[in-house]
Amino acid sequence: MQPKAAAANAPKEIGKPIAPPTQVTRVRFSPDGKALAAACFDGKVRRWDVTAAEPTELPAFGNHNGWVTDLAVGANA
Repeated sequence: MQPKAAAANAPKEIGKPIAPPTQVTRVRFSPDGKALAAACFDGKVRRWDVTAAEPTELPAFGNHNGWVTDLAVGANA
């Protein structure tokens, strides 16, 4: 019996995994799909440029007083 061929819509690895140094409560892509933002337990919103095969970490928005539990991304992000 031959192995099944992968389905056309099967998940594929497209680059290096992003691994923030803390727990994440929410993630959002920018409307244009070029950036990813993560709300983190350390009081920061971490961001990555995901346009290349290797994501590039951008400066975080930080030092909120406590956990960041949610985020929204607008068109001008």
